[in-house]
Amino acid sequence: MLDAVVAPPSERAAELGITPGADTQYQEAKFIEGLREREVAPRVSEYVKGNLDKNSLTETEKADPRRAISRRKRKLVERVFGWSKLDRPARQVKLRGLDRVNW
Repeated sequence: MLDAVVAPPSERAAELGITPGADTQYQEAKFIEGLREREVAPRVSEYVKGNLDKNSLTETEKADPRRAISRRKRKLVERVFGWSKLDRPARQVKLRGLDRVNW
């Protein structure tokens, strides 16, 4: 999956820093190691409760100031999806289909 999304370091500009943001489900050692091999800074949210032993980020990755920026941007995106779920008529279409909503 990473090969399709992220080009190897030799094929991209050195001044560009790639920092993809990812949800907690991507907090797997194999995924994080794949990002590090490609010289990509992982911005994966961490488990707060429960699976704390699955957190794979190092202390330097956690302390990176760009991580806070990534977290704020992710929160903005999540708000949009939350607002769309609050729209009742759109929710009815999703659950029952356009024909049954009688629009």
